[in-house]
Amino acid sequence: MAWIVIACLIVIFWFLWPTIKKSFGHSALPIPRWKPAIPINIEKIVVVFSRCLEQKKAFIVFKNGTCVFTKDRNSPLYEDEAKHILRKIYDYHPDFSTIALDDGNWLVKYNEPLASIVLKEEIDNYWCEIENHYQKGITSYEVLVDEYGNQREITKDGKIGLFARARMFMDAQNPQVAKIWKPENQR
Repeated sequence: MAWIVIACLIVIFWFLWPTIKKSFGHSALPIPRWKPAIPINIEKIVVVFSRCLEQKKAFIVFKNGTCVFTKDRNSPLYEDEAKHILRKIYDYHPDFSTIALDDGNWLVKYNEPLASIVLKEEIDNYWCEIENHYQKGITSYEVLVDEYGNQREITKDGKIGLFARARMFMDAQNPQVAKIWKPENQR
């Protein structure tokens, strides 16, 4: 009987969550304390990310380097849609995975059509800062796990992911479009 009451409370909370969030005026989810101040090369991010998408999908880059892209290669992407996607992932705690690219850059993917690029020169020039602050990128009650659900030691790729995600949170809190990129067939 108790589990029925608990299940009902969970369902009620799930449906009331948007109202609860609005009453606070912001996301009630924990956010990282880290706000990296490492310089961002938007133009280079555009070049690297367009290669990741094989120059076939439109995307928008925000001020802190977060990229929102279209799911369909023939679809245009609009600022309002990109901000909505960014807000959506921000409101529902963004998990991430990291991929080392052949050129030394890193791709950090999230649950939505949203990603970050961490440039090789950022890692080379600012690794000490990333190494010293990555733990501030972990939110309260958060545990990093591997693909099997096991708690994992935070290795280089995890630190890079936490760095990128901290910048993504900064973009979500203050979404300012830095660049809009379109493939040839949409220009």
